[in-house]
Amino acid sequence: MTTRGRKNFAAHSSLDALAEGLAQRYEPAAPAPGEPAAGRRGKPGRKGTGMVTRSWYLPEDVADALAAAADELYYDLRGKLPKHAVLAALIAAGIDQTATVRDKLSQVSQTSQTSQER
Repeated sequence: MTTRGRKNFAAHSSLDALAEGLAQRYEPAAPAPGEPAAGRRGKPGRKGTGMVTRSWYLPEDVADALAAAADELYYDLRGKLPKHAVLAALIAAGIDQTATVRDKLSQVSQTSQTSQER
């Protein structure tokens, strides 16, 4: 049962089941086709603020442009609003343009598919 002082656990199927169960904890289930992926809840902010902390990866130029736009608006308003309110307004404006963004992304997707077929 031991090899050089080590136990051989390969014969125990319960360990395989345990390993599989643990692996599933860290592998989120894929959403059904056609369903959007569930968003993460994020780290809750201070109690009663209705705010959360989330993190997204963005291309550096996009993140820099977003930060610059938020800074510009914040300083134009002379700090009358907190920076999180300015950033939320910028993001909300983008959300209001979802249909336009969808059209742009569809065109880009079609163009890349056409170039891949060649």
